[in-house]
Amino acid sequence: MYVYGAVSVLAAAVAAVLIAIDAQPWTFVVLAGVAAVSWLVGADSALRYARQSRRVQRALAAYAPTTAMGFAGRSGGPWQLRMWEPYILRSGERNVVISLHAKYAAMILKDADLSSPYLQLGSRGFKDLDQLLVPSLKAVFYVQNARSNAGFMAHDRLTHVWLNHGDSDKPANFNPRHAHYDKPWSAARPGSTATHGTASSVDPTSS
Repeated sequence: MYVYGAVSVLAAAVAAVLIAIDAQPWTFVVLAGVAAVSWLVGADSALRYARQSRRVQRALAAYAPTTAMGFAGRSGGPWQLRMWEPYILRSGERNVVISLHAKYAAMILKDADLSSPYLQLGSRGFKDLDQLLVPSLKAVFYVQNARSNAGFMAHDRLTHVWLNHGDSDKPANFNPRHAHYDKPWSAARPGSTATHGTASSVDPTSS
């Protein structure tokens, strides 16, 4: 629909210019042809997008994941996802990984060694997230405290869990955004000065 609107506005603007300069009639025919082709291309793209979306939704419904790892960071994805995914899978829950930024997809897929299905949001970003959050999904885990995690956390029917790989006096370990998660967890015992609010600790080596 955005394509149709943009094409219509552009065609109208060009037509107005052609009228203002008293252009030849054939130029309007050319304009109409270009606009029609653009609309057809947009329609084909929208149809393919809808078909692909339905296929993904059906596959997710059949898989019925109960947990997801939401990644909206811009670096560190491979090692952070690789570090935590085994412990989530150890729970026996069906998990998926949902990533916001497509530019990091190749790096994550190459180096994260994921066992969970990987879902990459498209150019529409979080506007495509609704169709991925199937009813079976109960919780989303975060391994990087990115500001854009808010796009995942806007879905408040889910439990949002922050996984911190360790506790120290680094600013990243006492970021105010930690308070936005439903359940903040740390792989180390919370430090006496670094952690503000409440946090639970977990031994990542335990079964």
